[in-house]
Amino acid sequence: MAKVVPQLQEDLTSSDPRKPLFAYRFEEITSSTKHILHQSARFWFITDGECTVEINKDIYTLRRNSFVAILPWETTFIINVDKKVSMHNIIYSEFLMNDIRTYNSSNEYMVIQKTINAMPVLQLDTQDAERIMDIFNRAIFQIREYEKNDNGSYGFSGALVSNRIIELLLEFCYLATKDKYRGNSNQIDLDPEKLINSIYQYIYYHVSESITLKRLSEIFMLSESSISKYISSTINMSYADFLKIIRVSKAENLLIYSSRSINEIADEVGFADSSHFIKVFTEKNGLSPSKYRELYKKANIHSRNINTEKGFKMIAYVRDHYTEELKSVAIAEMFDVSVLELNQTFMFLTEKNFEDYLRNLRINKACELLLSSDDDIISVSLAVGYNNTKSFARNFEKVKGITPGNFRKKHFYQPDHLDDH
Repeated sequence: MAKVVPQLQEDLTSSDPRKPLFAYRFEEITSSTKHILHQSARFWFITDGECTVEINKDIYTLRRNSFVAILPWETTFIINVDKKVSMHNIIYSEFLMNDIRTYNSSNEYMVIQKTINAMPVLQLDTQDAERIMDIFNRAIFQIREYEKNDNGSYGFSGALVSNRIIELLLEFCYLATKDKYRGNSNQIDLDPEKLINSIYQYIYYHVSESITLKRLSEIFMLSESSISKYISSTINMSYADFLKIIRVSKAENLLIYSSRSINEIADEVGFADSSHFIKVFTEKNGLSPSKYRELYKKANIHSRNINTEKGFKMIAYVRDHYTEELKSVAIAEMFDVSVLELNQTFMFLTEKNFEDYLRNLRINKACELLLSSDDDIISVSLAVGYNNTKSFARNFEKVKGITPGNFRKKHFYQPDHLDDH
């Protein structure tokens, strides 16, 4: 049987290019999904329907009044849907996790993490379900107020949402200790494919420390090469790149939502010194940590006026120059808008932010080349603006759900309609 490679889900996204602290979606699920490796934590509450879901290799049945907690770097897969599932989905970021950490005496793992790993699904009785749904409703209302009034600033409504999320987390752990729900518990074993998720989470929660492959090898009793190879095969990136993603992701939130200095943030997210932090951060975002903080602090987040004429010019520019190295910061400066306004304009006109629009445009152009020419994969990736085949393959599979090679073999071409303007 071929190994199933989980799709790495993007971190929290919205029309605001800053990563929001939390988000809410009401979802209806009618069919199975891909394996998803989540970067952000979330709560699900099922209001109707029934489905079978795999969470970190354990199988559960979800139905009305199922209360589910997913921590960062856990994998989910909806295997089948017996009846259309309706559910509330509250997503929250690492920044909030800083406020809710509770350690056991050995200070190695969060008590909360161990509780949820052992029992991520609770099938609530009517009384407990009503109480939890009440907390969900208040959280949903306050998330909407936050989006409407604060638009990203961590004000009073943001603090209220944080309290509701912490309340949900503590309620989940409290209910998990009750005898009537312990029947749902799953004993954690040392199956390698389940253990690797523990490694992801260990890195996530200890990223401020020096986490070497040697240290992970000693903790999890696996060889360094096994850990490195598994990370590479499951999320298609090296261990070093994986560490960078987590560290920079945490730094982005701290730069926006805290007043910590650059040196303090560098230390908190595990960089040896601020100069290394600045270099890695700038490589990923196209601007320095200080500029990043300044840019988003100054953005007029209450402005919702979209200049469509300028927007069409920006879209036309991207379509004409997609083979070049395009950065949102450079495009925003070229058209005299903030990065926030750039993304809002793209979302309004194309229903995709700048990065997603550019990715889809490049991949659709790549599909045309794969089917209309005999060029090899390397040539195609370079022709549509990717500097290496690894990045091209990762983005291609994210958009099309298939590798470039298999796409060409199957002659499967269903281009997305980005816009007809």
